Amino acid sequence: MIENAAALGLSPQEFMVVTMIDFMNDHHMPVSLETISKMTGLEKEQVNEVFSTLCSKKYMDIRASKKDVRFSLEGMFQSEFRKEKNALDSSLIDVFESEFGRTLSGTEMAKISDLGKVYDKKLILYALQNASAYRKQSVQYVESTLVAWASQGVTADTIENKR
Repeated sequence: MIENAAALGLSPQEFMVVTMIDFMNDHHMPVSLETISKMTGLEKEQVNEVFSTLCSKKYMDIRASKKDVRFSLEGMFQSEFRKEKNALDSSLIDVFESEFGRTLSGTEMAKISDLGKVYDKKLILYALQNASAYRKQSVQYVESTLVAWASQGVTADTIENKR
């Protein structure tokens, strides 16, 4: 990671925070603003700024669920192209679980499997992003979005061309 810090344009504070988060994740320790502040000697405001910067650079992703908050640094190690390709190559169920921050029920897994047989995987991922934007963590919401888009003739290419 040290050799990539300069290439990624990390400031010394960003590098220190990333290193601490990586260490804490590897050792299954809870990560929090307070803990990072205490361990790095940075003020909480500074840590919060670093969190914001890392998220805006898409190097870090923070996901809150009912039971915990997860700090993912996967973005530091992937280009935008690789991020999209990995999402497309991985199991839809894994992507849904990651996005929802919880394990899916058997019924939800079956529904996602069915959706994968009917709709383009990219379009399903766009519908999942749409659901997340509206904080609708349900497979049914994703399915209703897909049905609506299909009736309107919306495809993954249509969405990509609007971006």
